Amino acid sequence: MTLSQGSQLTGYEGVDLITKYDNVDTHSKAFARATGLFGFVDANANNETDLRSHVTGAGNGVTDAQVTAGPRAFNDAILAHPTNSGIPSGADEHLAFWISTENGGSISRSVDADVSKRSLAVGGCRSSQRILVPR
Repeated sequence: MTLSQGSQLTGYEGVDLITKYDNVDTHSKAFARATGLFGFVDANANNETDLRSHVTGAGNGVTDAQVTAGPRAFNDAILAHPTNSGIPSGADEHLAFWISTENGGSISRSVDADVSKRSLAVGGCRSSQRILVPR
């Protein structure tokens, strides 16, 4: 999420900017087959899942993004106060501006590399996986 240069965001009773990934499942599969007398097979399955949640405000000093937020009502049902947020006790009564990039659960990835040699083929399969979820 990016607030572009010159943008203005105003909330009279609180502003929340939330970006998150939840229930992400990625799968990479590779299959190679050699049929005949000779051959070479190579199956590489790579899964690099890169999940980044960002909230940024662009600016160059002249046309910066601007956010103006007034304190929300403490019992607001729509913009409910964040829980376990690390906000000091008592300060949440006057919360005006909240940014969260906390990702949810159930983020998984898998790889599957298979080869079928129906000959005197050489080669094989490799797989690698990497997930990046900055906190």
